[in-house]
Amino acid sequence: MVIKESEKIENVLNDMIDLNMESCWRLEKLKISLDKSQKEKEELRRKNIKLEEKCEEYLKNIRYIEKKTRDNTVNFDGISFYINESV
Repeated sequence: MVIKESEKIENVLNDMIDLNMESCWRLEKLKISLDKSQKEKEELRRKNIKLEEKCEEYLKNIRYIEKKTRDNTVNFDGISFYINESV
C-alpha cells in the first residue's frame, strides 16, 4: 500500500491537531490548579493574619500578667497576694 503525499500531510496535520488539543487540555488543567492554589494561598494568608492577631493579644496578656506578678507578689486592682513557694 502506497501512502500518497497528501495522506502524509493529512496525518501530520491530524497529529498536530491532536497534540494541540492535548496541550490546550493540559493548559486548562494547569489554570484550574493555579486558581485553586491562589485561593488556598489567600485563605492561608487570612488565617495567618488571624493567628498573628491572636499572638499579639496573648503577648499583651502575658506582659500584663508579668507586670502584675513581681517579687512573689500578685497585685490586681490594689489587692496584693504573696505567693508562698515553699511546699
